Amino acid sequence: MGNNIEKINKLAEKGKVSKILPYLKSKDKAARVAAIRALGKCGHNEEAINNLTTMLITTTDKEERIAIYDSLGELGKEQSFFHISHHLDKENDPDVAAAMRNAMAKIRQRKE
Repeated sequence: MGNNIEKINKLAEKGKVSKILPYLKSKDKAARVAAIRALGKCGHNEEAINNLTTMLITTTDKEERIAIYDSLGELGKEQSFFHISHHLDKENDPDVAAAMRNAMAKIRQRKE
């Protein structure tokens, strides 16, 4: 398990999005969360943004959802801002909503 997380982090340092993506489907939750967070470190990569956004439709796990919003905030793409804001009023979990607001603030800061 720890070995996968180290590998994921090294892939993120190199910006290897396509090699990180398979870990999003891992049976190991820690590896999935590490992969989600790693995608947020891969610059303005459309493939990363698209995969994270798609995961929001199917992911119900709170920790994963928070990691997705954190990563979208790190990626800083304006399209993510609008996607997040559209779903903010429907969010019932205060921790997830806080992650959404933080992500939107990061995106807004990058835009300015």
